[in-house]
Amino acid sequence: MGLVTGLLSFFAWIVPSSLQQPLGAHIDRTGSYDIAFQVGAWPVLVSAIALWLFWDLAWLRARRS
Repeated sequence: MGLVTGLLSFFAWIVPSSLQQPLGAHIDRTGSYDIAFQVGAWPVLVSAIALWLFWDLAWLRARRS
């Protein structure tokens, strides 16, 4: 458990920090933060779709019977 959370924390810090310079250059070039906000919303959207697709509603069906 500690190894998994440690690795995920490592990637959660390394990936965004490595994207700061290219994102800053893009914002300086275009003057727009639109792509940053859109990319920031993608994980939330993907997670919501995954929950919707893979959620097991057996407990709901059992309660209705």
